Amino acid sequence: MTKMISRALPATAVALLLAGCAMIGAPPERAPDHDAAPAAPSDAPIVADCHVVELDALSAEVEEPRERAFDGVRFRYAGSPAVVEALAAAAPQQVFVIAHGWMNDVQSGREFTGRLVKGIAERARRDGVDASRLGFVAVHWDSKRLVFHESALNAEVIGSRRVAPLLARLGERVPGAKVVLVGHSLGGRLVLSALNAEGPATQVRAHAAVLLEAAVDQDALLPERGGSLIGGFPMAPGRTPLLLNVHSRQDDVLELAYKNAMRRPALGREGADRAIGGERYARLELRAEPFDPIRLDGILTDPQSRWPGAPDRHVVNVDATAVVTGHSEVFIQPVFDLVWLAAARGGTGGGRGKTD
Repeated sequence: MTKMISRALPATAVALLLAGCAMIGAPPERAPDHDAAPAAPSDAPIVADCHVVELDALSAEVEEPRERAFDGVRFRYAGSPAVVEALAAAAPQQVFVIAHGWMNDVQSGREFTGRLVKGIAERARRDGVDASRLGFVAVHWDSKRLVFHESALNAEVIGSRRVAPLLARLGERVPGAKVVLVGHSLGGRLVLSALNAEGPATQVRAHAAVLLEAAVDQDALLPERGGSLIGGFPMAPGRTPLLLNVHSRQDDVLELAYKNAMRRPALGREGADRAIGGERYARLELRAEPFDPIRLDGILTDPQSRWPGAPDRHVVNVDATAVVTGHSEVFIQPVFDLVWLAAARGGTGGGRGKTD
């Protein structure tokens, strides 16, 4: 695959592609978790628990039960049936399912997930919701593959074959919880694949989905991408009442690496196209000040936010250019505000298997 890329691109473009792709969704490389001795408990006090569904290089679940503490978050590893049963016993009000991007292993995925978990939990606490009332699930998948296209395809397989069934089980066992999907970079591709998986067009699978700098084609939600072998997710907006696409024109990794690799602009840089008249979905700007929930409710009255397949399903392009200064610079208060407010909106759970 690298030779094919080299023939298709000038040498300078190949260098930019390989250097930039190494940064897509990638915290620093760490040693494999299974080769290390059990981690000592973190000195930081535990502020939240996060259940982990771990997938190996063959996309099979790693069901070995274990715990790790990292920077105030306790990660509880188990197979998805055990994770769902643990959440059913806890009966959380909201469940956040978080997926990381490319070039992450178990430990770097834990670092990425932990920062989001802590930010969301702290934002909920400001609204008087204790972390014990929240559920967090991390999808830690082996995304350390040199060829970007291989990891992109793997993200789609995991989304449709692993995460979509997980959402269905959550809907059955934790029916009162609002399930919110959060995916960064190729994790956004994984989230869209889970929403797009086979089923009725308007079957609710999540209360909301938030894409953070998604490594996905800009036109991936359009109907004509329905026949794509890879990269098309036209049914995804119909499976959740609210799909927020956080994008930034300061994301040079998506501009250089993704566009060179996939030959298309990225959803996470340019925003999602709308299926009517070649327009874009409604635009909401993310700024440095605390996010006002009235702005989110107001934008949903804009006809441009409505998915053409159902009037009660909404897609919003959240322009975060002012505050997201790079591909992985998403651990900021405005993003935590946005994710929490998407979860706190009215209505009941996601992944319910209902068709509205």
